[in-house]
Amino acid sequence: MIGDTKIDMAMAKAANIDRLGVTMGVHNAQQLNEFTPIATVDSYQQLAACLL
Repeated sequence: MIGDTKIDMAMAKAANIDRLGVTMGVHNAQQLNEFTPIATVDSYQQLAACLL
């Protein structure tokens, strides 16, 4: 799951699915990283690189 909020990350973690945090939205990297995403990105270019 790709998400920009702690709620997104918490739901994905509860569902036991991979999560990727994006800091271009609501929460910052430190907040998203509390949920151990596979990556946290700061731009759409970084997001594309993770997905390809």
